[in-house]
Amino acid sequence: VSSAHAISSNEDRVAFLNGCGWIVSDKDIQEADIIIPSEFNAVYTEYNNLQKKQGYDLSFYKGITVKKYTYEVKNYPNTVENVRANVLIYKDRVIGGDVS
Repeated sequence: VSSAHAISSNEDRVAFLNGCGWIVSDKDIQEADIIIPSEFNAVYTEYNNLQKKQGYDLSFYKGITVKKYTYEVKNYPNTVENVRANVLIYKDRVIGGDVS
């Protein structure tokens, strides 16, 4: 799903996740500032490899503070609770994310 337009509000983030096929909570359940590590360890390298498969690359953001918004996923197959979607945002653009 393209994030070519600005993602500047909760509604934009929910719409983005809906566009990825996820039904999520109407509001984020957590918002945090995170720093993308300046040097990737093995775990972060693997995480970034997953991001690259989705068209994102966190290596462009090494050492930069970004926003992480977490939503409850309501339609994950065969699981009814405790599934979360994280969206990483920098300057009103999606730069990565995951579902766990």
